[in-house]
Amino acid sequence: MGAQKFAPNGCFFEFIFPDPSEGTVVLTVFVPLEERIVYLPVPQWVKQNIWQGDVSGSYHFESHAAELLKQLEAQLTPEGNAALFQSESDFVKW
Repeated sequence: MGAQKFAPNGCFFEFIFPDPSEGTVVLTVFVPLEERIVYLPVPQWVKQNIWQGDVSGSYHFESHAAELLKQLEAQLTPEGNAALFQSESDFVKW
């Protein structure tokens, strides 16, 4: 089995088959889902220490924290979240 990729309305599964006459053949199967898939981006306020791998929050004034939450909420709407997915044409090849 190859890659599994997500789209807002379902999942793509790639199945890899060796074909002696043509080389490798990749069969892509799309499975639609009843519920929308949401990509949860790492919020701006999350800080990671690259050397130690620690993940922690950060301190902000209340007004700035409220604005950061609004920005995150906007990324969870269907329109805002679709931009965080790969284009379906990037991984569906016939």
